[in-house]
Amino acid sequence: MLSQFWIVGDPSLEAWSRVQHYASWMRRAHLDQWWGLGEETLLKLRLNVPPGGWFPALQNLEWHITKYNLPFADLFFSPHLKEISIDPSLSWSYSGIPPYAMPAIASTISALPTSSLQSLTVFSPESWSHMSPWADFTSSLSSVVLCCGPSLTEFIFTIPLSGVTIDHLI
Repeated sequence: MLSQFWIVGDPSLEAWSRVQHYASWMRRAHLDQWWGLGEETLLKLRLNVPPGGWFPALQNLEWHITKYNLPFADLFFSPHLKEISIDPSLSWSYSGIPPYAMPAIASTISALPTSSLQSLTVFSPESWSHMSPWADFTSSLSSVVLCCGPSLTEFIFTIPLSGVTIDHLI
């Protein structure tokens, strides 16, 4: 069984069908600051999305937000996602999340699929709270949680939520 799948360069035209074939099997993805795909490859991924998406069976997504993977994180969304973990990358640990990235992060979070979601973790270390206004995400994360059904059984969150969202979780 395939345990890891890497795209390390720009696939040839013939290789795109193999990329789609292997990507369709993936159950777990990890997006981090060492994501080595070039912008041209990512744009080709965006332009060549097959019906059902690149990762239709994906169940677990760990997303360490960076300026490089932010525009393409939605390519890893699947209606079968059961676990999602989101945190800022180490590259932003000292400077905080740049203000230009905040609306894009909130928009991407709002688009998270929730139909099968069992676990949602949004990690904002206390030591970074003075650098990144995570409270700006209260609205988008509250909306995501409100769309989750009873399958959501694990929720780890250090960002304030709306009162309606807290009632929904209870």
